[in-house]
Amino acid sequence: MNFIKDIISVPDIIKNIDSQNPAVDTETPDSLIYKNIFPYLRIPDAQNKADTYILLAVDILNVNRKNPTFLDLRLIIWAMAHQECMQMEESESTRIDYLGEELRNLFDGEKNMASEYWNLIQAEK
Repeated sequence: MNFIKDIISVPDIIKNIDSQNPAVDTETPDSLIYKNIFPYLRIPDAQNKADTYILLAVDILNVNRKNPTFLDLRLIIWAMAHQECMQMEESESTRIDYLGEELRNLFDGEKNMASEYWNLIQAEK
């Protein structure tokens, strides 16, 4: 959920989840959790309306044989949109390309997100 909190802290991502959707409220971005932003790779049930989604999952790549406390993990983030939501008025990119770039910038390895989350987890203990 810490990754999702980072995602909803970026107003440009929230604004562009779907600018056609009047229900997207940039003032209360946490309302999009489990509605448009899911902490698992979930393809929402058949919808009657076109919408945009961000899906997250953690993939365990490797468990250390000597010490199973250490895992190699991969964070998977999908930006998905109905074809009616792809076009953006303010950009030549498709909505998923735009969101993908914003997400890549947010979780860029140069920011050393792993150490930030380690510090956060330690502080919560």
